[in-house]
Amino acid sequence: MMYPEQIVQPMRQELTRLGVLELRTAGDVDAKLQDLKGTAMVIVNSVCGCAARNARPAIAAAMSHAIKPDASYTVFAGQDTAATQRAREYFTGYAPSSPSIALLKDGEVVFMLERFRIEGRSAEQIGSERNATKPAAIDLGNPVVFRQALVEKGVVGLDQIEHAAILAQNAIHEALGFLAECLTKVVV
Repeated sequence: MMYPEQIVQPMRQELTRLGVLELRTAGDVDAKLQDLKGTAMVIVNSVCGCAARNARPAIAAAMSHAIKPDASYTVFAGQDTAATQRAREYFTGYAPSSPSIALLKDGEVVFMLERFRIEGRSAEQIGSERNATKPAAIDLGNPVVFRQALVEKGVVGLDQIEHAAILAQNAIHEALGFLAECLTKVVV
């Protein structure tokens, strides 16, 4: 459903005033992403009040960091449909999601923040999941493949548990720290 432009214009401006370039046509998207060299953040903006209203302020906070991707682009789902569809074609392995934030390096998605990880969270929580604009080195030594199991099932013997004292507090800290640390391995 297309909304009147006067309703979505302030939502567009929340990103464009940060220096995020708006891509309104499929041709615009191809011109920027087809032969991408370096890093880019691509934001699928939307009207959604339950997710996008907090995603845009989270992006603003992330864009205030000194280190940013080489380029930042946005398409608007439900408004610029051809541009949005084309952008999503570059997000291989990910279902359409709006809002969403993709980090690309040399044309490949290295991180995707989908709606289900945005919805119901504050801008601070979204921003703390990963600093979506902070570049760092990528370690592709053991990549996770789409739909590949992250954990292998197995049997753990009592003797193995005896020697593996892991405190719940440390496990929680490690799990939360992992999310914050991941971006430091995303973009150079």
